[in-house]
Amino acid sequence: FSGEYRLVLANIIARILIELAPGLVAATAPGGALILSGVIESKEPAVRRTFDALGMVFDRRTQMEDWVALVYRRPVAA
Repeated sequence: FSGEYRLVLANIIARILIELAPGLVAATAPGGALILSGVIESKEPAVRRTFDALGMVFDRRTQMEDWVALVYRRPVAA
């Protein structure tokens, strides 16, 4: 990925989200939002652990049937 964006959206399966996590975080500008969707509920814990470990701040989740969307914020450096 090239650049930083205030809003990054990724609607792909959990395995790929986890693989791309460092790049997705880097593409999210400080103070920006990262929305992850395409996550089956059973895979949510692994996705959350990955993005939490990369310093993203969990904001909220939405669920429709077995599908989950997660919203994260990238902290602004102090």
